[in-house]
Amino acid sequence: MADPLGQPLVDQLAWAATDREVARYVRSAGSPDSVFAQALGDGHAAHGSTLDRPVVYAVEATALDRGIDAGVALFVRTAAMVRNPSRKPIERLVFRIFPAGQEYPGGAHVRGVWVDGEPTPWLLDQTLLEVPLGRRLRPGKMARVLIEMAVDPPLIDPRMGNPDRYNAENTGVFGQADGVVNLGHLVPVLTKLDEDGTPDRRSLPSTGEPAMGRPGLYHVHLDAPAGLTAMMTGSEIARETDGVRNGLVSVASGVRTFAVELARGYRVTTAQVGTVRLRVAHPSDEVAMGAHLLDYGQRSLAFYNNHFGALPYREVDIVEAPVVLGAGSEFPGLVTADVRHKVATYRKSASHEWYVAHEIAHQWWYSEVGTDPAEEPWLDEALASHSALLYWEDRYGRDAAEAILEREVIEPTRLAQEQGLTDLPANLQAARYDSVRYGVIIYGRALMFLDRVVREMGRENYLGALRAFYAERHCTTVSGEDFLSYLRRYASEPDAVDALHQRWIVEAHGYEDVLAE
Repeated sequence: MADPLGQPLVDQLAWAATDREVARYVRSAGSPDSVFAQALGDGHAAHGSTLDRPVVYAVEATALDRGIDAGVALFVRTAAMVRNPSRKPIERLVFRIFPAGQEYPGGAHVRGVWVDGEPTPWLLDQTLLEVPLGRRLRPGKMARVLIEMAVDPPLIDPRMGNPDRYNAENTGVFGQADGVVNLGHLVPVLTKLDEDGTPDRRSLPSTGEPAMGRPGLYHVHLDAPAGLTAMMTGSEIARETDGVRNGLVSVASGVRTFAVELARGYRVTTAQVGTVRLRVAHPSDEVAMGAHLLDYGQRSLAFYNNHFGALPYREVDIVEAPVVLGAGSEFPGLVTADVRHKVATYRKSASHEWYVAHEIAHQWWYSEVGTDPAEEPWLDEALASHSALLYWEDRYGRDAAEAILEREVIEPTRLAQEQGLTDLPANLQAARYDSVRYGVIIYGRALMFLDRVVREMGRENYLGALRAFYAERHCTTVSGEDFLSYLRRYASEPDAVDALHQRWIVEAHGYEDVLAE
């Protein structure tokens, strides 16, 4: 079974090939000589073989250009090869259709669902698509699911200011503005199944990010107008054009979601960072912007590779793109940075470098080492921000790092106190916070906690804990307690780490502790 730029794999996997042929393809998908290994850097070809019965996704996405004002619409066909990873038989699956969220009326219309080549009834409740299998799928056995949907990204306004609520839907990760189309979480993703086969049916939290799925293997064939630059999760392995439309194939190994960015009037600038090819997509007439983003990406990637362990991806993309809330977003192998859509003209800013460094750090803490951002949002955001702080201190010195803490933590905390907002612990579920306290506590005080941990443990012991955490827990989903166990392992005084965690994360002392700085 092959695509590159022949007939897309969707039909082969969904119904045309025999069960035996598909089973053979799926069994070999994680091997070092599979097509998916082309997404992995030198020395990482075996990364896919460490995955536990990953879902194999084959996607055919066709983008239709409706003009500058009307934007882009898509027709997306996804074949998901699902092997039951639980201990018990299951009778239904649940997929997350992110573009069908309540913030996106008409954002996604499911046209049909088929299981093992036969049409099946289905139920779409906000972002959750429930698919009955029509049989009991025994542990380890496979179902072939085909989902067809029309996708219509809404127009977004990156200049509107921060909305009252901060959730995954209103950040702008799915939407289009200024000739750029954000297609975050474009592909339907199987929600996590527990050991008893019960699917994750949680709705998107009212605050924070969507819950993450299990690492999967993706083969995505995109057909798009030639005037649009396309950037995707994973590595591009094939391309063809007739001058009117471009065909591209991208593969990804061990990633939890898939994103696509389409942009009009963009160019791509590249650099090599170890085994990773870094690509930056930016407006063609903004050469300085491209050079700046490339510099931030090169330096932060190199720092994290050296201090945490090498990222297995062959390619990482940075795309200058509009964001409604915040200044960037993260996906496996792809991050966005909004450096021009909220202002009249682009100018170089230290804040741009800070946010790029934060989003790049998420490749380690969220993408490779997975967390549950609905249950413990502090974990991956604190790790990403603190990783950026370590990078910042390494490049600019401790005084500059203290200035970042003043801007990112102390000033927002002072404003929250002045507004009369009650302080909260940092270990609550995402839905327990409003947007202000989510930023102040999850991005702020949790960052200060890790800064205090480094003071207690010492920098080298702390980095040793991070290296072990990354090496041993990549491609898994971890908890805060898992992370603490690594800190204790490398700390000379484990009880001191626990005391810091109790004070800064479990209890609510933000105003008195943060503002005492």
